[in-house]
Amino acid sequence: MLNLPDHSETYHDAPIFTASDLLAQRWRTGGAPQVPPPHTVVLCYQRAPFDQLRKRLRTIKVQGFFGKLDVLKNGRVGVMGGIGPGAPIVAAVLEELCAFGVKRCVSIGLAGALQPERVTGDIVLCDRAIRDEGTSYHYLPPARWAEASPALVQRLGAALSDQQLAFIAGSSWTTDAPYRETRGEVERYRAEGVQTVEMEAAALFAVGQRLGVQTAAILVSGDRLADLTWQPPADSRVLQRSLNAVAEAIVESLTAE
Repeated sequence: MLNLPDHSETYHDAPIFTASDLLAQRWRTGGAPQVPPPHTVVLCYQRAPFDQLRKRLRTIKVQGFFGKLDVLKNGRVGVMGGIGPGAPIVAAVLEELCAFGVKRCVSIGLAGALQPERVTGDIVLCDRAIRDEGTSYHYLPPARWAEASPALVQRLGAALSDQQLAFIAGSSWTTDAPYRETRGEVERYRAEGVQTVEMEAAALFAVGQRLGVQTAAILVSGDRLADLTWQPPADSRVLQRSLNAVAEAIVESLTAE
């Protein structure tokens, strides 16, 4: 029988090493941020929306974090890019942002479509995610779902509607193994109405809940698994337009608060 690490009680224990420890060490050697922490940070996994926001908005670069963090001149909203995909990475990023003092985090990224009606460029406001990854179990007791922050989901839905961006609110399947998304799993989750598959949402929600910060994720459909075959994005330009439109709508709305 395969012996796996037992994570059933780890979320109760205090860690030996924290994000606050690491930031303090970085800032001793590289200089602490010269701006206060923004209230909200928008994570952009893809480069295009992050670059567009930096070009269009007046921002201040903040050094010393896992990714590239820019804070808008109003100080309330930050945008972060330069981070790779995956649950462990988004957990580390959110830990550092929370240690800095951030209170709310929204992620914007791509996902695979599981429902036949989802097409390239469709926007899904993710309200919960299946925990088929390992990171979330270090933060919360075992459970099937990790939940986004309801108030933040409602706020983001209003922001998308204000910009006349069509979207659907629904669930996602978070996995650590993109090349092990099997026929049986897709059939099961498709039948349950799960909209997408991706690699970060469950961990983002779990870490946020553990650390007491609001989290939510907005996903843009890219490739498709709904027909039990892999279909790459039909048009990359459609993807970029959706990602950029979502990022601008969310940052504009949060900045206006």
